[in-house]
Amino acid sequence: MGGFGSGARLKKKTTVERCLVLDVGRFSKAAGIKPWLYSSGELTWMNSSKERLLSLRFSLEPKAIDLAVLNLDTLLQANGTEPVIERITLKGTIPNFGGIRWWFLCPLHNAGTTCNRRVKKLFLPPRGQYFGCRNCFDLTYESAQSHDPRVGKLMKDPWSVIAAMDSEDPLQRLRAIEAYAKLRGWL
Repeated sequence: MGGFGSGARLKKKTTVERCLVLDVGRFSKAAGIKPWLYSSGELTWMNSSKERLLSLRFSLEPKAIDLAVLNLDTLLQANGTEPVIERITLKGTIPNFGGIRWWFLCPLHNAGTTCNRRVKKLFLPPRGQYFGCRNCFDLTYESAQSHDPRVGKLMKDPWSVIAAMDSEDPLQRLRAIEAYAKLRGWL
């Protein structure tokens, strides 16, 4: 009770590292987004062994100088689901130094309303059909799931570990030793 690894979740959240990512910065460079030009093309995601995971046709419809609609049409999905058509709004903002910065507006619906959160990246989780923001899919990062707060405490205050090791409470001593071993990479 209360030992190393206690409190671990039985089911961890999906991480962004396991998702396909649609990054507005990379997309705008690859597609050559200009607010006054219609553009179209194909996006493909590959795994580490160069197998195609997903291919999408896209078309970008300019609506205003700072507004465009991205239409995504699935060509091939590895999980064998039906083709999916998705419309994603792109909104431009003008930074202080000039130019235009593009953002996706999350297209997912939650409780009957569209999220419309302004984000730089949209994610497609495993077995997912639509791209959405990290918040809508309740995604987390690998580093957040592997972080041990005891290691952080050790880094900030190593004297607390020495005090815990000198403690009369054997459970407190054991926790201090486990945290030190994890810090050193022994566990």
